[in-house]
Amino acid sequence: MNKLIIGIDPDVSQSGVAILRPGKVIELTTLSFFELRDYLTTDKENIKVVKIEAGHLNSKSNFHGAKNIRTASRIGKNVGANNEVGKKIIEMCEHYDIPYRPVKPFRKVWKGPDGKITHDELQQQLKFRGIAPIIGRTNQEERDAALICLIG
Repeated sequence: MNKLIIGIDPDVSQSGVAILRPGKVIELTTLSFFELRDYLTTDKENIKVVKIEAGHLNSKSNFHGAKNIRTASRIGKNVGANNEVGKKIIEMCEHYDIPYRPVKPFRKVWKGPDGKITHDELQQQLKFRGIAPIIGRTNQEERDAALICLIG
């Protein structure tokens, strides 16, 4: 039986979630931490693996490219908070015995701002893998989750 592959881009307010279903159909959404918990625990027998971006696996982060120390501090605070959400999602999967795999963040090599993947680039990746295209718009969290789901 084919099971779900789920990719998660952790975020403090709304994590990006990509669900690859049997038949090569991907669904993208954003969920709060507790909405994600409800989804994963309700459908856990149908999950093959949950792939979670694990920024805490990076050996070092620095924000030398920031405009000033205040900006660097804010970026560091936000990255740290998102990393902690990722750790909590991993802890949740362990607690509920949901199969998971932490995924180191990918290099930013795409054409979008800050090297992020664009909607068109994601559509190309889906086509290359024989997955149905996404109808409608996507946000950055959803596109990042899709990459984690597909490549991670």
